[in-house]
Amino acid sequence: MSGEVSLGRVGFEVSLPREGLRFRTSKAEILTEERTANGTLVSDLRAVKHHFEIAYDPMCTGTTLDILEDIYDYHEELSLIVNNEDATNTTYTVVMRPLSVARELVRDIWLWSGVNIILDEV
Repeated sequence: MSGEVSLGRVGFEVSLPREGLRFRTSKAEILTEERTANGTLVSDLRAVKHHFEIAYDPMCTGTTLDILEDIYDYHEELSLIVNNEDATNTTYTVVMRPLSVARELVRDIWLWSGVNIILDEV
C-alpha cells in the first residue's frame, strides 16, 4: 500500500502503524575537508547517506510504542522498507538511534507523546 513504512530484521519487517505517523527523509554527506598550504578548501565526498525521522504526532498508544521498543532492542542493523507513491518499494539498511518519548496521562489512559525515531542509513 502506498505510504506504508516497514521496519525490522531483514525478512521480518513490521508495518508501522499509520495513525499519526510522520515520515521525513534527508541526505547527509560524508566527506573529508582540509585546507591546502595556500588556504584553499579541498573536499573529498566519500558517500551520501539517507537520514530518516519517524514521529507519531500528537500521541500514540502503548501498543505502537511496544512495537518500536521491540525493534530497538535488537541493537543491530535493520531493514527499512518504504512504499513509494508509484507503488515501488525502496529498501534501506539502517541503524536505529535511541527513542525519544514522553508519557502523559489523559483521562485515565497513558499515552505517549513526542515519539521520535532516528534512523541512519548504513
